[in-house]
Amino acid sequence: MNHATEAADARLTYRELVQLAAAASGRPLAYSTFRRWMFWLGGFGSNGLAEVAEFLPRYECDNVFVSDKFKARFPDFPVTSYREGVRQILAEKEAEGQSKGV
Repeated sequence: MNHATEAADARLTYRELVQLAAAASGRPLAYSTFRRWMFWLGGFGSNGLAEVAEFLPRYECDNVFVSDKFKARFPDFPVTSYREGVRQILAEKEAEGQSKGV
């Protein structure tokens, strides 16, 4: 991933987000993708999978969050980069695991 493009509101693909999380965690993250027919077929045996399939049309187009209006309205609000957000989530999960004795 090009760090120059990692502005606070850079638009990452799902693949780039997984790569960023893997880099932040220091270990490879395995993931799989499923085709629509797999959800359709799996929905016959799993109500949960059938419900997930209902959301698939939402992902047929890019979900782009443009923060220009927000930043104009709240110029002093600190914007967290994806990298920093992932780092914070991992730190919180690690602290949570330590507090539970895991």
